[in-house]
Amino acid sequence: MNLLHEIFNEQSTTAKMLLDNELERVKLISAKKAMRYGSSITRWLVSLALASILLAMLAIALASYLSLLLESVALGYLATAGIFLVILIIWWVSAKKMVSTVIMNLALKEIYGDE
Repeated sequence: MNLLHEIFNEQSTTAKMLLDNELERVKLISAKKAMRYGSSITRWLVSLALASILLAMLAIALASYLSLLLESVALGYLATAGIFLVILIIWWVSAKKMVSTVIMNLALKEIYGDE
């Protein structure tokens, strides 16, 4: 009976160690995926910020150019705002599903990319 008790304790200890190791492995894999996803989001946010600055500078240049053509500063900036409004309306109407699909695909690629 004592031998059976020792074998059971030994097997129980081994099983507990295996479970602990598996839990640590899952934690490491999850942390790796979370870091990859976080770095991807940061990269996209920095790219978006730089693109926004570039777009703002181009908008100012376009407004200044249209101001010279229309011989009115107000009309140049108003025309530029109108162009952006038309682009925004087209974007709002046509891109809602497309953007959500692209974002979901990018997120899934970052999370499950190496599997």
